[in-house]
Amino acid sequence: MHVFGHHQLGLNQHNNAINLCKEAIEIASSNDIPFLKVIGYFNLGVYNEYLDNLQTARNSLETTLDIDYPKDIKKDTYLAIKYMLARVLFRMDLIEEGREWLNESKKLAEEINEQTYQTKISIIQSIYLEPNESSLDDELEKLKKKKLWHDVSDLSAIAGRHFKKKEMYELATKYLVEALKAKEYTSSLQEEAERI
Repeated sequence: MHVFGHHQLGLNQHNNAINLCKEAIEIASSNDIPFLKVIGYFNLGVYNEYLDNLQTARNSLETTLDIDYPKDIKKDTYLAIKYMLARVLFRMDLIEEGREWLNESKKLAEEINEQTYQTKISIIQSIYLEPNESSLDDELEKLKKKKLWHDVSDLSAIAGRHFKKKEMYELATKYLVEALKAKEYTSSLQEEAERI
C-alpha cells in the first residue's frame, strides 16, 4: 500500500517522504490519474499519523474518500483508508466517528476476507471500544505469528499511549514495552536487508 516515500520514512527522513507524497499528488492531479492521487493522499495520511499530526492525517485520509474513483475496483485500498481514518479519529478522541469508520472497515474486511485487517480492527476495538487485555494480547499474537513486527510495534504503542492517557499505567507500560520489543525486530530486519 505504501507506494511513495516508504523508504525515506524508514530512514527517519519524514519531510522527504511527505514531500514525495505531495509531489506524487501534484503529478497525479495534473495528469488526471485519480488512483495515484488516492495513494498519495493515503500515504500522506499515514505519515502524518506517524508524526502525530492527527488533524492533517485526518484531512488527507478524508480527501482520499472524496476523490472520484470507483471504490469497488480497489476494495483493499479503501479498507486500508477506512481503517486508518478510524484509527486517527480514535487517537483524536473522536470515539463515535472512529466507531463508524471502524465498522465500515470491519464490514469491508469481512467482505473481502482480509484476515490481517480483521485482526488489526479487533485490536483497535480492544483498545478503544471494548477494552480487553486478553483479547488485545490474542490479536497481537496473531500478528506476531505472521511476523508483522511493524504492525505489532505500531499498535502496541497506540495501546500503550491510550492506556497512559487513561491513567492505566500498568497496561501502558506493558504495551509500550511490547512496542519496543517488536521495534527491535523491525530494526534487525532492516539492518539485515541493508547488508544484502
